[in-house]
Amino acid sequence: MSDRNVVATVTETTSGKIKCHRLGARTTLGRSLDNHIQLSENAVSSHHAVISAQPGGGFMFEDLNTTNGSFIGSEKVKRYYLRDGDVITLGGADICFNLAVDKEPITERRMRVKTPRSGLHSVQMRVSKEISAVEPTWELETSAEATLFEHRDVEVSGALQRDYDRLLAAYELIHSILGADNLDEILNRIINAVIDLMSADRAAILLVSPDGKLEPKVALEKGEGGGEFHVSNSILSYVVKHRSAVVCNDLGSDQRFSASKSIVMQNVRSAMCVPMMHDDQLVGILHMDSRIGKCSFEESDLEVIGTIASTAAFCVKTAMLKDTIATMQKRQAETMRAMISGASHFINNPLAVIRSNVTMFEEWAEDITQFHQGIAADPAQMNALRTKHGIDFIDEELGVMATETGISVNRITSIVEALHMFDHDPDASDVSKLDLSELLNEVLHEQEAAIGKVAVLHRQLEPVMVSGVRARLRQLFTNLLTNAQEAIEGDPADNVILVCCSLRGKRAIVTIDDSGRGVPPENRMRIFAPFDTHQLDGALGLGLAVAAEIARQHEAKIQVSTRQGGGTRFLVDFMLVD
Repeated sequence: MSDRNVVATVTETTSGKIKCHRLGARTTLGRSLDNHIQLSENAVSSHHAVISAQPGGGFMFEDLNTTNGSFIGSEKVKRYYLRDGDVITLGGADICFNLAVDKEPITERRMRVKTPRSGLHSVQMRVSKEISAVEPTWELETSAEATLFEHRDVEVSGALQRDYDRLLAAYELIHSILGADNLDEILNRIINAVIDLMSADRAAILLVSPDGKLEPKVALEKGEGGGEFHVSNSILSYVVKHRSAVVCNDLGSDQRFSASKSIVMQNVRSAMCVPMMHDDQLVGILHMDSRIGKCSFEESDLEVIGTIASTAAFCVKTAMLKDTIATMQKRQAETMRAMISGASHFINNPLAVIRSNVTMFEEWAEDITQFHQGIAADPAQMNALRTKHGIDFIDEELGVMATETGISVNRITSIVEALHMFDHDPDASDVSKLDLSELLNEVLHEQEAAIGKVAVLHRQLEPVMVSGVRARLRQLFTNLLTNAQEAIEGDPADNVILVCCSLRGKRAIVTIDDSGRGVPPENRMRIFAPFDTHQLDGALGLGLAVAAEIARQHEAKIQVSTRQGGGTRFLVDFMLVD
């Protein structure tokens, strides 16, 4: 075939998409827009390579002294005379060189198998579960429709190239922080990119703390630095109030901020302050300023930083949520370990009693057997045999030890039942609508006699309907009332237990007050922990822990405070039934 009937093309495969390009006399490849074949891969240089038609026929590939290099198959090349079917690899882009007769369709060619480059190794990929198949999107042009690239000089203005480079850098930054989990790493990547991209002397990131305050997290300054970075409160307040960015290129004449002491003292001339918003919530603020001159920031700067700030807000919020979840999981694990340790301690004590008693019962069983065998052989020796085998002592201790064993068994049973309360939430079938005042009256009726031995009972109960599990809510109020009784000392006539139930807006509030010894402020949180020795609810230390768990299961809040006049108030806050 003649040379004039031969068409040279390259088929580009990038990110799963295929494009076909027809080669001209000189075809450039790279990341910049002024290339004939523009490649978006990060590892591709701005001007990576050129393919040139040779006077004697054929095409020459030349790498333009790039950092990452160019490869034909697995071989790194500088200059290479292309042959039909050669596969060129630039960064993550594969380009197949093809020769075909003009007007004939481009046929699919088999790419050469490439061996791994130095420092890389093959791995097996497995899919953990089925995924839905998707149809590929093809961007393949036929040779008749392909764009003909002729050799031409493309002039790109410095401003356009600058904007393109910054957008590309912003894209790379966003790509790098989207998968990051560590908050410090995310912030450092952002601040370093911003100080490189913008005409700023200094940059800082402030995040909104859990209590709603702006906290400085990271700051950078060009040059030697060493001084303090004071961000203007007036600028920050403006951004917080308006939830919008501020760009000021002449702070000395801007009436909004010209009176700021930090601006005057640090000779700040230009500033840009951008809110980091996620789901209409302020996550933080990205601030940068310049002391060199006016008009340091342009409208295009704000567009780039605005995009970065929006993505940064999402990444920061995600990282903070992950940290919160990790902290909660750690606390939950610590609580579980403490519960297991406490349960082991409280179960081991009665188990030791049972184990000791069982050993004694086994020894006594042998003595009793031998005693009856001796009587059967010689009834006249009964008294001597009773003394020999300690039957009188056994008769005295047997009942006491049996009672002691029963108490220990009941103690273990109560611990297991209480722990079962933490094991799972109630079934939906057990939930019903109930009147809290009616339930409280039932519990008070059961405990009225016991309460009367330690205090005078008062009640103020208003009918309130809530949704819950009757048996568990009964247990909650029983435990709180038991705790109140155990906290009271002295003459019953001088003490009081007050139980109230009322409506407060859309909430149902139950309070149980006692005039007992009270709970020190430092112990108010730990009394709800299982098996805590500082609790006031008996030896097991489970009553208040169970009450708090039942409240949680019913989406209620339980709080403890000091009662006016002395003593303790427990408050349980329920949601009303619609």
